[in-house]
Amino acid sequence: METSATALLALSVPLVYLLAAVTAGDQRPAVCTRWAGTLVCARCAIGFTLVLGLVYGASVQSPALIAHLPWPYATGFAPSVRIDPVTLAMLALISFIGLVILTFSCHYLAGDPTADDPEQHVYRRWFCATLASISTLVIANQLLLLGVAWVATSLCLHQLLTYYSQRPQALLAAHKKFLISRVADVFLLSGVVIIGVHYGSFQMERIFTQVGPAALTPTLTLATVLIACAAILKCAQLPFHGWLIQVMEAPTPVSALLHAGIVNMGGFLMIRLAPLMGHAGLAQALLVIAGTTTAVVAALIMPTRVSVKVMLAWSTCAQMGFMLMECGLGLYDLALLHLLAHSFYKAYSFLTAGEIVATSARRAHTPISAEPSAARWLFIGSAAGVAICGLFAIPGLGRGHPAVLAVLVLAIASLIGEGGNSRDLRIRTGVGALAIAGLYLLWSVLATFWVPATATPPSMISEVGITLAFGALFVVRAMLTTTGGARRLAWLHPHVYGGFYLDQLFTRLTLLIWPPRLPTRTRHASPSPLPTRSTAHE
Repeated sequence: METSATALLALSVPLVYLLAAVTAGDQRPAVCTRWAGTLVCARCAIGFTLVLGLVYGASVQSPALIAHLPWPYATGFAPSVRIDPVTLAMLALISFIGLVILTFSCHYLAGDPTADDPEQHVYRRWFCATLASISTLVIANQLLLLGVAWVATSLCLHQLLTYYSQRPQALLAAHKKFLISRVADVFLLSGVVIIGVHYGSFQMERIFTQVGPAALTPTLTLATVLIACAAILKCAQLPFHGWLIQVMEAPTPVSALLHAGIVNMGGFLMIRLAPLMGHAGLAQALLVIAGTTTAVVAALIMPTRVSVKVMLAWSTCAQMGFMLMECGLGLYDLALLHLLAHSFYKAYSFLTAGEIVATSARRAHTPISAEPSAARWLFIGSAAGVAICGLFAIPGLGRGHPAVLAVLVLAIASLIGEGGNSRDLRIRTGVGALAIAGLYLLWSVLATFWVPATATPPSMISEVGITLAFGALFVVRAMLTTTGGARRLAWLHPHVYGGFYLDQLFTRLTLLIWPPRLPTRTRHASPSPLPTRSTAHE
């Protein structure tokens, strides 16, 4: 249970974002309401996060000193706030990325002819409200508070996705996301209520002390499956991924916020509830199946995209699948590393998408190295297969780790194989592989103090299935880089380019059952046509 002082510091982060959202439309001279005031609030959020981290570190080293801090006010909200290393890492991520994206938004909207300055307060208001909601979700120690913040985050984000209200394609994608999010809300709130009623409390600390392998009744199993389904829908897993690919009509800063801090909330939910979800075998199996399938299929589709933002969206879809797969294997520490690293990388990628286009244009005029031969791929694949068999043979490696390391080996082998005859690229790949392996081992040691390990190890069937799935992806990618292999797989390209048509049925059902409606009040005059068969995949 947290002290009143640390709980107040944690609550200060969402409160300062809420203050920025409330005052965003105030035009009084005495209140900083424009971009300068919003950025000041974002910097204050970072300051509160840093102070909270220092106080938490001091409390770990000297609990008696922090317990006797002078605080004259009695507060009853401390049990509702959860402060641990996961909370601190997520708050640091949200506050830092929030400040960077807000700073970028100031210049981005200033150069947008469709974004009128008097109406930019709508963007600032909902952006800060989204940050306030997601910060509340991170610090919540009460399941009901977590559920309310989960719903509020989605509703606030919906206002950002529909910022360009006269773009039908943006409205359709936002509408699909709205429907899927409401289903996820029902799943999460139902699971939360079942858990709270079963344990007689909605406070996480009290629930986690009663959790055990033998304490998982059929009712709790149903609750964990519902929560896992909510995470799958939130992370845009197949076949409910279409909205994530098609929200590119929203402003680029909104795409950065979505892909860097919101779409991965399903993974955070699994990490937060790890003491409970770690004993739910059925929920873990569901996460492994959905995550592995999405990661493999999305990784196969991603290289066929033309638009940089759409390619990044497919990358996010695959990365979220891999993160949920790690949660299904019980590797919540690696899932946290994946969440943090992906968020920083994807925010940078979206905000620099223009530079990526320019770099790709320059590379298009440079000669490429000779394509790798089939014999070379055979040698690389054989070496990777021997390494993977060795990983599964190591007795002390721990359950779950061989599958993830096998995927890492296949990824490195694929990079080396696709490098052609470039010696420099092979050297950089080798050095990078050693660095990643070292960071992996270091994080595995450090994160054990942050995230509790699951008591139920994954089955060998799950690990072998994951290895075979990514092995099949490796073989297909290798064949596509050779002339003979690409000719044999030519029949597959139209289906891959079409995303295996997984989203078309859901889109048609959406248009048939609950079609989106254009608002009567126009805010921007930048219409675009409804997505066709081709534009929906670009």
